[in-house]
Amino acid sequence: MKKLMIAAALLAAAGAQAACLDGPGETPQTSAVAVYVWQFKGKTSTAVKVTETEVTGGGCVDVIKGTTECAIRVPGSLAITAYTYICDYWCESFQTLVQSAPTQYFATKPWKSLVYDGAPFTIDVAHVIGKTATQYELEGVAKFPFTAAADLAEVFDLTFAGYGSYNKKTGIVTSVSGNFAGKQTPPRYNGKIGNLSCPPADYWNCQTLYYAGKPQDPSIAYGTWSVKYNASYSKKLAANKNWRVVKTTATSN
Repeated sequence: MKKLMIAAALLAAAGAQAACLDGPGETPQTSAVAVYVWQFKGKTSTAVKVTETEVTGGGCVDVIKGTTECAIRVPGSLAITAYTYICDYWCESFQTLVQSAPTQYFATKPWKSLVYDGAPFTIDVAHVIGKTATQYELEGVAKFPFTAAADLAEVFDLTFAGYGSYNKKTGIVTSVSGNFAGKQTPPRYNGKIGNLSCPPADYWNCQTLYYAGKPQDPSIAYGTWSVKYNASYSKKLAANKNWRVVKTTATSN
């Protein structure tokens, strides 16, 4: 019996350590825990392979000197999802909490990425507003490094802003949405061109309409974004601070 009681006490202690607690010796409180789901959806450049033919002469005496293959940028779709896990939530520090809390993120477009752990958000504006103190304004920067070779080592740097709702009874920022715009490191062609594997994509020189020769220049990204408090996920995190929506497969630098 004594051994059983000791084992039960050890299990209880382990459970308490794994839970998100308000304070020492307290039981998990869902109201003090928040999981936020972020969505960034829009457009960004992707890469395709093209063949350029160099011609000399003119009229009926054109001479083809040769052909060159290159990666060129074309418009594509962007979709990034992130989950922020806050164990000790309080409204006046929402800005700090979002910036420091563990976050998972991954892309489903323009390719399906690995899942990364990181802290991608820097918040500049985070205020309760509105006549009845039920609205919210939020602005910041999201930097998503997809550093693994499988994800072409691309990085998205996005500035976002928007308005949303605030629950003054619970102190929870319920949801915010708006627009984002920014840049990405040059998109890479997912394949081989000549002796190069996954080369960065170039763009056309506006005068000659030949390769600009600057494939390392950044490209663009823009669209709409949202962040929403998820009550179901928050309850799971309250019971276990190590709970995650998805299994992590990579770590950002």
